[in-house]
Amino acid sequence: MTPLQAGSSLFHERDLSYLVEATRLLADSLDVETTLAAVARLALPDLGSWCMVDLVEGDHMRRLAIIHPDPHKQALAEQLLQGWPPLRDDPLGIPSAIRTRQTQVVFPVTDDMLVAAAHSPGNLELLRALEIGSFMTIPLLARGEILGAITYVSPNHDDPFTREDRVLGEDLAARAAIAIDNSRLMRQAQRAQAAAEISEKRFSGIINIAAEAIISVDEAQRIVLFNEGAEHIFGYGMDEVMGQPLTILLPESARGVHEKHVRTFGDSPQVARRMGQRRQISGRRKNGVEFPAEASISKLELGGERVYTVVLRDITEARNAVLAQEALLLAVTRAMEARTRLLRGVTHDVKNPLGAADGYAQLLELELQGTLLPEQVKWVAGVRRGIGRALALITDLLDLSLAESGGLPIVRETADLRLLVVEVLEEHRGIAEAAGHVLTCECNERVPIETDPERVRQVLGNLVTNALKYTPPPGRVTLWIERDAQGGPKRSGPWVAAHVSDSGPGIPPAERESIFGEFHRLHTAEQASGHGLGLAISRLIARLLDGDLTVSGKPNEGATFSLWLPASPVDLNAPSPAS
Repeated sequence: MTPLQAGSSLFHERDLSYLVEATRLLADSLDVETTLAAVARLALPDLGSWCMVDLVEGDHMRRLAIIHPDPHKQALAEQLLQGWPPLRDDPLGIPSAIRTRQTQVVFPVTDDMLVAAAHSPGNLELLRALEIGSFMTIPLLARGEILGAITYVSPNHDDPFTREDRVLGEDLAARAAIAIDNSRLMRQAQRAQAAAEISEKRFSGIINIAAEAIISVDEAQRIVLFNEGAEHIFGYGMDEVMGQPLTILLPESARGVHEKHVRTFGDSPQVARRMGQRRQISGRRKNGVEFPAEASISKLELGGERVYTVVLRDITEARNAVLAQEALLLAVTRAMEARTRLLRGVTHDVKNPLGAADGYAQLLELELQGTLLPEQVKWVAGVRRGIGRALALITDLLDLSLAESGGLPIVRETADLRLLVVEVLEEHRGIAEAAGHVLTCECNERVPIETDPERVRQVLGNLVTNALKYTPPPGRVTLWIERDAQGGPKRSGPWVAAHVSDSGPGIPPAERESIFGEFHRLHTAEQASGHGLGLAISRLIARLLDGDLTVSGKPNEGATFSLWLPASPVDLNAPSPAS
């Protein structure tokens, strides 16, 4: 590289004309790439025989054009353009400008330089054919960023570029860089505007399809946004309310309170209050009808002005549904209380006469007034059985009613589940043996729990009675306890389970929930006695004890009924020794 040669004058009239024309081209077109090629063509007669234009695009470089005034050599230049993209280590064009950020003049250009610059033998052949004597690369800089470079190539091996050439080229490069930067800024602004328009359309679309009312007001509480949801809820068209005070959407009695709330919220550090953080409010439709609503509010500073946005939901239907549910619950509660009162009355008015009748029948059975004939003994026994079933039914109906209404008394205390199971087994051993069944218990250790022992015995007694009743003899009924049981009620916490398994026909899967309904029986009265209330009462009691009652098993392989009870802390933390 040699020093620049000084010329006699920095600018000639033709140079100024060239700059004026180049500036006009750059100013008139936003297509900077095409314009740069045209500007480079303008410079050819004075700044060199041919020109290269390179641009920086992010992390990449792109050779925009190679222009030669000789048509024959322009064809060669176009071939070179297709197969000679800029690489970071290239000695010519944008790579050297990126490295130095300074104007670079090289004179003379030797064949070794061409060999170093070529990417292939074909490139080298074209470079030699284009006759390169010297070149000048000028970076395109704008706002401290390098945007590209213009490289002028001269075929003259005798004279390098003059100082006037360099000044003119740098002036042109500065103007071109400004044009490129402005063009890129313009494209960025256009893309940003297009993105903003798309975002605004998307936002407007979301706002308009929202079922809730979305309303924005300025600091003077004038409406500046009113979506389709608001039109539907309030009955106003958007054109009717824009610019109107928000108070037209409020009952007169609520306007003062609303203004106070808005002032308080505006002065607070909060930027939003969600639905549920405010008490229920009221709105007023165009026809004057008031309605209950829930609302959230937010505030935002836009262009130095504060905007409040309210999202409001009409809860008329929800409130009516709640009122209907409350009315239904009240009616059901009253009906259950009435049934309970009725059953208590029946218990008193029917059980006493039945008890008296059973007493007289018992006296006959004892033959205190004389010996009965064998047929008379059977009749008296039948009378007593019928009275017993009636009394049991009345007792079960009363228990069922009390359990459903929550009036069944539950007395909790620490009890040993194993002992309760053994007691139930002993109470039913005689009945089991008489029916030809084997009744066993697989319980080997104490299981302390907090529960109502009497209610647990009642449930287990019902389960054992059913198992003995529905198991064909000779059968087997087994009671067993599972600690840390899995598969209990769908609630958290550890469980214990008392299981009653039989060798009977089992419960079909389709009927495993229905058997817990009132008066439901799987078998006819000829197959087994009962009135179908025992399991319904047992499940209600289990749930009053914070547990549950379930059934499992396979058809024709027996059934297992499981009473699930919460495990007590004593059972979890300090297991008792086996007894």
